[in-house]
Amino acid sequence: MRMRLSEALSRRLFVGELMLLALPSAAVLFAYGIFFAAGMPVVAVMAIAISAGRGLPGSWSEVLNGLQLAGLFAGFGAVAGLGVFALWRFVRIAHSFVRNGRASLLKLRGMFLSGALCAILPGVAWGYYVFLGASARRDPLLLPIVMSGLPLLIPVLHLALELWSVPEQARAVHGDAPDCAPGN
Repeated sequence: MRMRLSEALSRRLFVGELMLLALPSAAVLFAYGIFFAAGMPVVAVMAIAISAGRGLPGSWSEVLNGLQLAGLFAGFGAVAGLGVFALWRFVRIAHSFVRNGRASLLKLRGMFLSGALCAILPGVAWGYYVFLGASARRDPLLLPIVMSGLPLLIPVLHLALELWSVPEQARAVHGDAPDCAPGN
């Protein structure tokens, strides 16, 4: 026997999860993500400019060190950009579910999967960074949990369960509809 929430109750519960759990974490992660995604390439260019501003380098190792540092900063920016992209995908799917219900989720599975795949690397890197820094500063437990994005997992899991629990009758009506609408 399979227990299933009514769609109205599920949507209300999801909105509550968004307000209590996802909003604080998403605000922190989005702000830091934008900061790192935009700031790290700038820092990478500055590292190259400082390396080149010294005049002719004394050795190739100095040039390679500057390029390595620039590549590291650009990589941090790319990972942060992936995180911002994943958050944006989650917001779009959540908005669609809250506004249109389960019927709108059939076409959003591909979008959900791409967002989840993009969130893995930034989630691991950011979680490691936050908890490593929190243990060094002896922060209270709640702050690192909120900053790490762990509370986001509950609404994301709720959304995933809604995405993959659409009744077979609805799938048969839509046929072999594409997972993601063009342009998403």
